[in-house]
Amino acid sequence: MKKPHKTMITVEEQIDQLTEGDEIIVTSKPIPVYQTQPLPEQGRFLQHRFTESDKHPLWIEIIQPRGNRKITMTFPIANIQAITIIE
Repeated sequence: MKKPHKTMITVEEQIDQLTEGDEIIVTSKPIPVYQTQPLPEQGRFLQHRFTESDKHPLWIEIIQPRGNRKITMTFPIANIQAITIIE
């Protein structure tokens, strides 16, 4: 596994820096109701997703290899604690 680069100041700034194909690690915020911390997910950045009325993205998508196939994972911006770009 490659060494993580640096984590930028805010999630919004992190998202603004992403380009398609960047290898990233997405860390989600803890879930207080279940008293658990979701595991970080690593994959290649695919795209931002917007609604028609918003100028800022509401979700990001990454592609992650699973065996002989690839899956797309969607993360709501509000639930992201940090994004680490791997060089």
